Amino acid sequence: LGTVDHAQGSQGAVLPVATAAVQYPPRQWRKIGTHGRWEGGSIRHMLQTVDRSLCQGRHVLRGGSKNPGDPAMHICLKSVPTTGCVVYSFGIDNMWDFDDFMNSKGCDVFSFDPSMGVKTHWRKPNHLFEPIAIGVKSGFHSGTSTLYTNKTGYPVETLQDIMKRHNHTHLSILRIDTEGAEWDVVEQWIATGMFDHIDQMLMEVHVGPSAAASERAGRTLNKIPLGLHYSAYNPHSMSYVEAWETAFVRPL
Repeated sequence: LGTVDHAQGSQGAVLPVATAAVQYPPRQWRKIGTHGRWEGGSIRHMLQTVDRSLCQGRHVLRGGSKNPGDPAMHICLKSVPTTGCVVYSFGIDNMWDFDDFMNSKGCDVFSFDPSMGVKTHWRKPNHLFEPIAIGVKSGFHSGTSTLYTNKTGYPVETLQDIMKRHNHTHLSILRIDTEGAEWDVVEQWIATGMFDHIDQMLMEVHVGPSAAASERAGRTLNKIPLGLHYSAYNPHSMSYVEAWETAFVRPL
């Protein structure tokens, strides 16, 4: 389910940096040739270069309830605190498997999706849903929609502004599946140090067939200051975009 990166409004204020970012050596991503019509050989190699040892207490959450063939989500349970766990989930499409699982682990879960036609409400005492999109500016959507419904004009907020509004300074897990709208926001999070406030990120990445799209994806993923411990190709990828489920963690 897509959220759109562009909005008319103000830039979000950057949260204070609580801890220094963990530094990792550059991930390997050399050109290994094309695959079919795809020019993304380097990004494929990067996504297949993972370090599973980074994830302690791995829990494998199988494909979504609506799309059972989707790749599993991998969650590092030993990195989830027993108290004070906060989880943000962007792009729901009425699939609550991840959100409900993290809720069952005692986490405060905040789910966001502007396309479902559902108003803000508490699904459970510690699970809030809000019909807003993630973006690089706070305000209202403008530009081309990536939502399945092609809806426009919905509210958009930066991660910084959402966290500030909910009085959060740190996220135990951030999950994002926004159908290609992830690149602008992830680039912003890298530039503004937001990954200092995130312990784990589960992200479905979407890469177009052009060399430019592949290079942008590889460059952006390479700069994420968390360890890549899982990736899997999504067999439901469209003919014009390749999707991969990825998982990053800050090592214990």
